[in-house]
Amino acid sequence: PATLDAAAVAQYSKQAHETTVTGFLLAIIPQTVLSGISEGNILQTLLIAILFGISLASAGTRGHRILSALEELATILFRLVAIVMKAAPIGAFGAMAFTIGAFGIGTLANLATLVATLRRPGGSSASHSRVSRPAPSGTRPAMRPPTARP
Repeated sequence: PATLDAAAVAQYSKQAHETTVTGFLLAIIPQTVLSGISEGNILQTLLIAILFGISLASAGTRGHRILSALEELATILFRLVAIVMKAAPIGAFGAMAFTIGAFGIGTLANLATLVATLRRPGGSSASHSRVSRPAPSGTRPAMRPPTARP
């Protein structure tokens, strides 16, 4: 936004000053096992996940059935994420179409400026420039030809 609402900032500042260490630690403990998830509280959800993981690990062989069920659930959820990722370009196109329809074609100039600032002169984006990828399995890295010795 072009301006900042001073009243909203003052409200957050007041809440920050009223928070104590004890209050913060007590706020991490959820009311129920699922309340952290339903309320969107990440710290409460993380606490329950850590406690569940420790309990599952300490259960030994009795926890293997639950662990295998969770692995199967994770496989299903990752396939769901793959479907969503394949549909994401359609959503991006719809968002761009809405933005152009609502604010005009000039908004693409702002997008082009953003993309240009994130690109490096070499043609690759800055975030991918330092990623080293391993060779595909079953292949050997290219060898350098021997150099002639005088």
